[in-house]
Amino acid sequence: MILRITQYGERILEQPGRKVTTFDKKLSCLAQDMIETMHHAEGIGLAAQQVDSDLMIFVMDLGFMEQDELEYELDGKTRPSTSSCLWSA
Repeated sequence: MILRITQYGERILEQPGRKVTTFDKKLSCLAQDMIETMHHAEGIGLAAQQVDSDLMIFVMDLGFMEQDELEYELDGKTRPSTSSCLWSA
């Protein structure tokens, strides 16, 4: 589902986000909707606050980069799972 993208000046953009503690079906659906919204807007990244959610989550599409160009650090200890539905290499 395409979500409405918030605009400059909306309160949600000024509020601190809430930490995500559980990755459940509701969060999975939000992430999938954010990805669909990001692609619809022809973007490469989208934060939850940009779709009126106060959760600390973002999605990004690095499909334009070569696999060996990617450098990332999530927690400094582990690499994301390539089997995750939200990560595709």
